[in-house]
Amino acid sequence: FAVATLLLILALFILLLKQWSESRINRLRASAAEE
Repeated sequence: FAVATLLLILALFILLLKQWSESRINRLRASAAEE
């Protein structure tokens, strides 16, 4: 199992996690603005 492959998977995982957390923060901000 290549280290480069492991790093690539890790990078993709971090990217997905970043996008998910950003969308979650945006949703929380939107719900807070409605109140």
